[in-house]
Amino acid sequence: MAERTLLVVLAATLAAGPAAVAPVRPGHLPGGRVVRVVDGDTVDVRLGPRVERVRLIGIDAPEVHDSAKLDRDARRSHRSKAAIEAMGRRATEFTARRLGDQTVELEFDVERRDRYGRLLAYLWLPDGRLFNAEILREGYAHVLTIPPNVRYASHFRALQREARATGRGLWSASVARRGRRHQRQPSELRQRQHSPDPRFVLRQPIIPLERDSFVRQHLDGRADVRDPPAEDGVVRRVERLDLGHT
Repeated sequence: MAERTLLVVLAATLAAGPAAVAPVRPGHLPGGRVVRVVDGDTVDVRLGPRVERVRLIGIDAPEVHDSAKLDRDARRSHRSKAAIEAMGRRATEFTARRLGDQTVELEFDVERRDRYGRLLAYLWLPDGRLFNAEILREGYAHVLTIPPNVRYASHFRALQREARATGRGLWSASVARRGRRHQRQPSELRQRQHSPDPRFVLRQPIIPLERDSFVRQHLDGRADVRDPPAEDGVVRRVERLDLGHT
């Protein structure tokens, strides 16, 4: 009987996966105070005499500012810009509640700055919680893994699966219903397939999907990966070929 109980406990522990083992805050981290919340995944932090813009590693919150990224998010999700902005406001409000005027410690990964000059960091709260993990756990951001900053990627994916399974935050049924009302119809997408740019070759049919996964390959060899990968293993893509057009 004792052996059976032990096996049950072990099975439950393994089923819980990486989310059950939280990251431990390292010692001797630089500290600062959040002076402004820009959006759900970006804040301004005062570090000594300087104020640095900090982009949180491993997450991507819905866009709240009218920008090229908002346009891209709308195309990828087949939702309207207004729907994405509404979700972005909820994510920003969550970050403001947790980080506004808060003292934080910054943990860096392999790359410390992005191409915009922003610091890339994990933000630790005074109570020992990792905010990057908290916003995923509560469902107000997606996982965004950009190598080589992948220290907590497995843990973050587990938290996202948990939030999605329990319908937290932006994964709630009410948010999903509002987003679907703004989706483009399949007929509209099919119509667009028949007049592609001549420099592009359509390798597979474009099918409207509810996806939180993509891989973006840059010309310089860098890759951006939004996790978790599609469970059906299907990748729809358009490849650009050099066909001699100028």
